[in-house]
Amino acid sequence: MRQIKDHTKWMFAEALFEIIKIKDLSNIRITELCEYCRTDRQTFYYHFKDKYDLVAWIYQCDLNDSLEKYNYVFCKEETLFLLCRIKEKQFFYQKAFENTNQNSLFAYIQNTNSKITETVFKKQFHTDELTEQQLFTIKYNSYAWVGCLSEWVSLKCTPPPEVYADFLYHNSYLMQEKL
Repeated sequence: MRQIKDHTKWMFAEALFEIIKIKDLSNIRITELCEYCRTDRQTFYYHFKDKYDLVAWIYQCDLNDSLEKYNYVFCKEETLFLLCRIKEKQFFYQKAFENTNQNSLFAYIQNTNSKITETVFKKQFHTDELTEQQLFTIKYNSYAWVGCLSEWVSLKCTPPPEVYADFLYHNSYLMQEKL
């Protein structure tokens, strides 16, 4: 859900959505985003560290919307909501996943997914620490989740979000049984 306080951030996001249609993410410059928004670089850097931070913020907004809609409860419907958001911005996400540097969307989602999953399981198991095996299982499954998500986006979102949400949720449920 877009908030007034994020108006400038969304202005840069909209600029990125347009410019990425004609240029790869790695070739987009902050100056171009600022020119598109008719603002200066200082404004951009007030809100973001770099263009990869902007890409991560866009994903985080989509994720937050799905989490808020389902009261931070992990469920198939929450996954479906997120997949539908990603499908709406499919071209953007395809281009963002093409970038594989250290600030990549893949790395950001994997890290975010791992942290959220760790928090959920610490709460579920009533503990402050997870075992090394549990942390490995979370990380392993997180890489699988984001890898499958990246592949799904890159292959033009086949199968449809409803089916893919079921796949992702089912496999995440299997991970919970292993922990």
